[in-house]
Amino acid sequence: MPKAAAARHLGISQSSIFRILRTEPRRRPVARPRLRPVLSEADLGHLKSAGRMDSLAVRQGQWWRLFTAVTLHSDAAHLVSNVTTGLLLLGLAMGSFGPGFALLAAYLAGAGANLAVLLLRLRDYFGLGASGMIMGALGMLTVQSLALARSGIPGRQLVVRGLAGGMLLLVLFGTNPDTDVLAHVAGFMGGCWLGAVLLM
Repeated sequence: MPKAAAARHLGISQSSIFRILRTEPRRRPVARPRLRPVLSEADLGHLKSAGRMDSLAVRQGQWWRLFTAVTLHSDAAHLVSNVTTGLLLLGLAMGSFGPGFALLAAYLAGAGANLAVLLLRLRDYFGLGASGMIMGALGMLTVQSLALARSGIPGRQLVVRGLAGGMLLLVLFGTNPDTDVLAHVAGFMGGCWLGAVLLM
């Protein structure tokens, strides 16, 4: 129905409708509450120190730090780098071994990497991050090619290529001098061992 016909139907002139619309007060925007962080910087620092890998504390009986350190990160850049690499490698491992087995095995490889660092380093060690877990997923993917060894010579060639590819990716992702190379290599080796166990 046209505006003029609607105005006549209601018994109101068209100019009255425009006056009403112009004089109607405009609504003010609703003030949104400011979001506040749940944890303060001091709380985050305490959380990191309470769960990070601390070789002295583990030797004194705080064994859970082997596991909790895998879930903590030093800053946002550390977290983002582990998430981006982890989504790819853990996703492929979950597709190959199943979600539950792959996540558990990769997590155990990360904790095993912390244990290896504890046993191999003589000086006090502090560390955190999921890099050992991610390298464990890479190790699992590397030994996945062993399942092809039973299929003959072409399978053997694929095994060699798979193992070489996994080792090269370990060198690419795991040997940055600014990172914990020992934990990366130990996580990779733990992932290789757990992946081989899962393939049996």
